[in-house]
Amino acid sequence: MARSRFHLSLARLGKTPLRKEEWDLLAEELYQARRRRNEPSNKLYGFPIPQTNQSGFGVPNKVFLFESNQGKYEYMYQELARFVGMDRDRFPPLKNNFRSSWTANSTAVNSTATNSMAAKSNYINICFPEFEFVRKELLPISYTLGRWLLDYFIPASLERDDITIPNVTAFQEIV
Repeated sequence: MARSRFHLSLARLGKTPLRKEEWDLLAEELYQARRRRNEPSNKLYGFPIPQTNQSGFGVPNKVFLFESNQGKYEYMYQELARFVGMDRDRFPPLKNNFRSSWTANSTAVNSTATNSMAAKSNYINICFPEFEFVRKELLPISYTLGRWLLDYFIPASLERDDITIPNVTAFQEIV
């Protein structure tokens, strides 16, 4: 569950304004994590972001953020090549058949799948009734993650040159 809070790690990079509303949203997520007892650090002072926006705060590193399904599209690789300073034309074109370890066996697990099938395929379908406990943990996190991305991080990417999101419109629709 802690890994699903990757927005907290992104926030630590200091790429967003971190005004009071944003700070409150992140603080609420940390509080909820402590309340659910699945977060290793439950103190706000352990969250290395100042409570007031300081000029020049943040890391100098550039950020490239994409959703895994965007790997199906050429635009993602063009942006990635530009991000790392390479010429995309020097590499072979993207093939029409996109497969990853997550999508290769997507037909293997369907509504009649058993736990043993899910274990063999390295993923579970959280829509199954037996995984309600997973949904109860992930849904509040995904709400906060979505709000933070849409309200703070994506708008910052439109104003800053150190944040790259390939096809921002498509990414917003995914979120």
